[in-house]
This record gives sequence, structure tokens and C-alpha cells, in this order.
Amino acid sequence: MEKEKKPFYKKSWFMYLMLVIMTPIGLIILWLNKDYTKKKKGIITGVFGVWFIVMSIASQPTEEEKAEEKAEQQEAKEQKEVEKKEKEEAKKKEEQRLKNRSIDEAIEEDNKDVEEAQMSDGELTLTYEHGTMWSENSLFNVVYDAFKVTHDAFEEDEVDSVVNVIKVKMTDEKGNEELKDVINYRYNRSDFEELNYDNFKDMALGEQWRILNESDEYFIHPGIRANLKSEYTDNLK
Repeated sequence: MEKEKKPFYKKSWFMYLMLVIMTPIGLIILWLNKDYTKKKKGIITGVFGVWFIVMSIASQPTEEEKAEEKAEQQEAKEQKEVEKKEKEEAKKKEEQRLKNRSIDEAIEEDNKDVEEAQMSDGELTLTYEHGTMWSENSLFNVVYDAFKVTHDAFEEDEVDSVVNVIKVKMTDEKGNEELKDVINYRYNRSDFEELNYDNFKDMALGEQWRILNESDEYFIHPGIRANLKSEYTDNLK
């Protein structure tokens, strides 16, 4: 009859491996092993018990190592406190800077579409430069976006009027490119405040000509106006 093979965890080599690398587990396997007498188990337990104690003591850090580790922890703590303080100071400086910004600086920084903002005698001029990929009708989307920025600008009491200047690169008959003002419009505070902004903004979505009609004055470059959709030009005052 063929002798039944032992699983690896019941074999002596595995037991001794555990006794070396994980002594407590190895001792459990030893005392469960029926191939060893109690006397032999006691001897092995004594030997590896001493081994375990020696290795445990050897693995303990020395006083010098403890002191070095403590110093490193203290240094890391101090560095963390320094970084925290620097972040708090930087945050305060930024808050102070934002608080002290001029109106044109604030508008220019907070609105990615605004290329330039200039304040002069209560009038804020906002310049927008459309990218190279544009069509005449897409410029009316800029008209709408500029209207929303105009609303933000009038939140500041110092602003009496807002002029929006939309620029694009135009090519003449000889192929020369030049950045030109193609759509401009102006609102003064009193006329803008007559509008119910939320309702009017919804009305003007897709019907941007309304924004130009309600402005104090507007200008559309002839070359742009000639190629606009009739739904825009027919409704313009």
C-alpha cells in the first residue's frame, strides 16, 4: 500500500523554517507534530526560545538609534509647522492682494475671455480677442459673453459705463493680416440697470442682437455685418 504523503506544512523542513523566521508559529507546528517526543519538543523549544529572545533583543534599536529617530521626528514636525506657517502667510498675502486690486485688474484676472481691461474716468473698456478660428456669426457669442462680464463690472460702484471691444485678425485683399475692432458696444449704468438682467440674459441667449439694441451705441465692421445671418441683421436697430 502506498504511503500517504504529508502536506508540506507537516514536514520537518517547513517546521524548522518557521522556527527560524517566525519562531512562535514554528513552536505551534512543533507541538502539533506527533513525530517528536515531549522530551525532544522540550529541547527544541528551549533552543529556539533562546533564539527568539536573542533575535528580539538584537532587533531593538539602541539608545543612539532611538535618539536619532526622535530627532528626525522632531525635525519633520518642525518642518511641517514651517510649511504650514508659510502657506498661511501666502494665503493672507493673496487675500490682501485680491482685496487691493483695482477694478480693471480684477476683471482681467477673473475673466479668462477678457484680454485687457482699462479704467478711465469711470469708464471701463474691456477688450476681447477672438481666436483664429472664427466666423462672423460666432462673434455674437462673444457679444453675449461680454454682456455677462458687463454685469459683473457694474457690481463695482466706481464703474459708470462699460465699453466692450471685440477684435479679430482680418485679412485684406493682399493677404495682409491686421487685428481690427469688429464689434463694439457701450452701456452706461442707468441704461443697464433698467434691464431685468436675469430675464434679459435668457432672452438674449441665441438672440444676441437684443444686447446691441439696448446698448447706448454699437458698431459692427461692415465686412462682418455683410456676412451675418439675416436673423441678426434684420432685428438690429
